[in-house]
Amino acid sequence: MATASGIPLRRRLSRSGKRIFARIHIALYRLTRGMVGHRLGPARILLLTTIGFKSGQQRTTPISYFADGEAYILVASNYGAATDPIWLRNLRRHPRTTIQVKARIMTIDAEEAGGTERERLATIAMRLNPTFQRYQQQTARAIPLVVLRPLVDRATGEKPG
Repeated sequence: MATASGIPLRRRLSRSGKRIFARIHIALYRLTRGMVGHRLGPARILLLTTIGFKSGQQRTTPISYFADGEAYILVASNYGAATDPIWLRNLRRHPRTTIQVKARIMTIDAEEAGGTERERLATIAMRLNPTFQRYQQQTARAIPLVVLRPLVDRATGEKPG
């Protein structure tokens, strides 16, 4: 059953539900300094705050990550959709932004992994979360891997590490 917007009601509610869950997740994560919300099952979650590529407004997204040395790695799978997630488009336009990992808020520079670095990180990502392999099979695009390199820890004013 489609609504006046042409979007099936089931799909529209699913989007609304995801937005509500994300807002609650962000609020609890910030309120508890990551004590609630840093883990979601086996996944570790950080809060990525980007600047909207169209709006110029701050947008915060809870997203799973894995660590690679001092860097944080994001898989831009968008659940296997044919398009990149909006947060990735935001990062491409404004690659310097902030993340919160537990209680730590850091300024980071983001860049997409390429070549052998991408291959190495993709192997790690698939091992840590086999769902990413299924997402890659669902789409024709190569799913980007994003490397977040911390510059400054806001609490200490120093580079993490």
